[in-house]
Amino acid sequence: MNSKKNGFHLGYGWCGGPCRWGTKLKTRSLDGVALDAEVHYVGIAADEPERLAKLEPPKCSPLAEAGMTETDCLAFCYERGFFWEENGVRLYDILDRVSCWCCKNKNRKELKAIYQFLPEYWEKLKELQAQIPMPMKPFSRKGIPYGNVFDLEKVFEQEVREERSAVPPKKKRRCCEQSR
Repeated sequence: MNSKKNGFHLGYGWCGGPCRWGTKLKTRSLDGVALDAEVHYVGIAADEPERLAKLEPPKCSPLAEAGMTETDCLAFCYERGFFWEENGVRLYDILDRVSCWCCKNKNRKELKAIYQFLPEYWEKLKELQAQIPMPMKPFSRKGIPYGNVFDLEKVFEQEVREERSAVPPKKKRRCCEQSR
């Protein structure tokens, strides 16, 4: 592939940021299925105003219309036995959003959780990073360089080592406890 911005390259690079090729493929496929439907129901919660503002007819969100927040929706699913798990790990326990595992929009907390709890996906991220010259997380929101997946791994390795060796804080006695 040859582009004005990147010259000759293979593939699209990391998905996320302004490069939403994964989202475009998904929405194009979904929109193509329901071409003749009068209404397209989209699962956007009431506490997602930016996403709701982008909905145009025939799309609508019954969740938002019912006033359900993301937390309400997750509780609704859990109450009915629907859990998003991977190798025994509940994904919503470790991730802010259960979305594409290779999206560069993942925040640092989520990337560290993938490193710690989903090592097979971390290995896949390393395989991708080995093929993509651009770092997955070039900068944080504060402009601090994160680096590529291999750099992040070194940082996470050190942090996990420090967390494991940290001495747990001593429990303070409650003021109402008396020594005997």
